[in-house]
Amino acid sequence: MNGDGGGAVIASGTDTAGSDINAASVGSTGSLPTDAAETTAGPGGTVGPEGTVGPESTVPTTGPRVRSVPEVLALTADPATAVAATGLATTGRWPAFGRIVDPHPVLWGTCRSSGAAVYDVLVDPTEPAFRCTCPARKSPCKHALALLLLEADGRIAGPPEDAPAFATSWAKARGAAAARAASGAVDDPERAAKSAKAAAQRVELRLVKVTAGLAELDLWLQDQVRAGFAGMTDAYQHIQLMAARMVDAQAPGIASALRRLSLLPQSGGNWPERLLAEYGRLHLLVCSFGRDDLPADLVAAARSRIGFPVSRSDVLATPPVTDTWRVLGCREIIGDRVHTRRSWLQGVETTLTTTVLEFGPGGTFLEGPDTLPPPGLAVRAELHLFPGPTPGRAAVGTRHGDPLLPAEPPAAVGLEELRAQWAAGVAADPWRSEWPVVLDALPVERGGHWFLADGSGAATPLRADRTGLLRLLAVTDGRPVPVAVEWSPDGATALTAWHGRHPVELST
Repeated sequence: MNGDGGGAVIASGTDTAGSDINAASVGSTGSLPTDAAETTAGPGGTVGPEGTVGPESTVPTTGPRVRSVPEVLALTADPATAVAATGLATTGRWPAFGRIVDPHPVLWGTCRSSGAAVYDVLVDPTEPAFRCTCPARKSPCKHALALLLLEADGRIAGPPEDAPAFATSWAKARGAAAARAASGAVDDPERAAKSAKAAAQRVELRLVKVTAGLAELDLWLQDQVRAGFAGMTDAYQHIQLMAARMVDAQAPGIASALRRLSLLPQSGGNWPERLLAEYGRLHLLVCSFGRDDLPADLVAAARSRIGFPVSRSDVLATPPVTDTWRVLGCREIIGDRVHTRRSWLQGVETTLTTTVLEFGPGGTFLEGPDTLPPPGLAVRAELHLFPGPTPGRAAVGTRHGDPLLPAEPPAAVGLEELRAQWAAGVAADPWRSEWPVVLDALPVERGGHWFLADGSGAATPLRADRTGLLRLLAVTDGRPVPVAVEWSPDGATALTAWHGRHPVELST
């Protein structure tokens, strides 16, 4: 690794800000018509942007867990419905909404459409089941999804003192049905066995779909290599079609990867080499699926990249790693429907590095269980690690005390040590695309491009927007300082630099 290659200063991320939103007051509306649609959605998980599994959040009151934003959007197979629901997930479109806990958990609301109509919306989050007075034939409709999105963002307070009649009557009916079902499950072992068998069949059906989809993907990859890239026409649409096929095969992680690859052809530079390398990684992912002779961490990494979900509640049930966790830096990734905030943490005592993900529709991130202090600060907390090699993903558990500013900056390494870390990381997870590290480096300009150089003179291309570059130049003042970056073979995205013990955020 040296400074011979070119590296441009590239803008990254956008400024987004959350807002404090008070829960709407409880109002009353008319009763629900008898012909209103009522449906129940089947089970399922979801995968967040970048092929990562979306989080689950905790519930402010007793009742079922709150679904995350990606999990809510995954309840519909129609992208247009998901986009419309995201637009409706603002308190201004809901004259009244709330939560019922007893006799059965129910979310209720009245939604004002683009016209003069106001619809009564009900969601039973336990199954989930939906009921709405709108004329839409789709289930769930955009109004029901929007109500769940409000809950995912923590905007539904509850339980209220009272609720409208259309909500209380439905809650009573759902509670009575649930009681009958529970009684039947206890009294009827045959029904319980059938339920367990049905769940196992659903898991098996997904495995069949994924296996068939991956086999088709492998043939497609071989065809691309056999035909070559020189004569590729309409490559974007061609790759997008295979991404859609992976959605049908219930492999959303691969679908997300293919959508990103569809932008590579004709993107300039050495795009054929980069595309071929990514196709090779996908082929390796296909070959790894279903093998029982691989290390457990590697199997977990492959399943995550394919798109098999891991429940946050299951992760929180694992033994925690307690440490004082320093936030090295964070970066926001803009998705089609949901933005992702990726924060890198490092244990002061364990030196373990991990990442915590947050999700927000339209770039709005509200405070949740995984919300962290600004980069450079530290918090004493218990982190629960998702399955897979390190550095991987974690969920924040119990916190101990307020955030603090560590007395010393984080330990930094040179580029030679970074190369050794990257080699070990890729050996453990061949599909890894970035590596968090704190470099002892300073920015230098070579041939009109900016690089991060260490004390030995070795350098890597630097990615920072103009503001971040100017801040880094001011902090370094011609001498190496600790700089937290997300590194890949294409270069380093600068996140945070330290002036003494004080952090300076570089990524906007």
